[in-house]
Amino acid sequence: MTTKVADVTTVVADFFEESGLDWNKLKGVCTDGGPNMLGSRSGFIILVKQKQPDLKGTHCMIHREALASKTVPKNLHDALTIINIVNYVKGSALNTRLFRELCQDIT
Repeated sequence: MTTKVADVTTVVADFFEESGLDWNKLKGVCTDGGPNMLGSRSGFIILVKQKQPDLKGTHCMIHREALASKTVPKNLHDALTIINIVNYVKGSALNTRLFRELCQDIT
C-alpha cells in the first residue's frame, strides 16, 4: 500500500464496510494538511465528501503547531522548550520523583 489518495480512500472505505459504519454519521476528518489529503480536486477529504457531503475537514492542531514552531524566534522557541520539559516532569508521578532525587543528588 502507498499513501496515494486512492489507496488511503480504499483502506478507509474497506474499514467502514467491514465494521458496518455509516458514512452519514461521519462528521469530520482531521489530517496533516498534505496536498494528498486536502487537494482541491482529488484529495482524500474531497473523495470522502462524495460519500458524506456534510463532512468538515480540518488540519491537525498538533501538526500546525509543529509547523509554526519552526519559524518562531529563538528566544520564544527556548521558552517553549522549557515549558515542554516542565510539563514532561510534572506529567508523571515517577518523573517528578526522579527529578526530585536528581536535584537532591546535585546539591
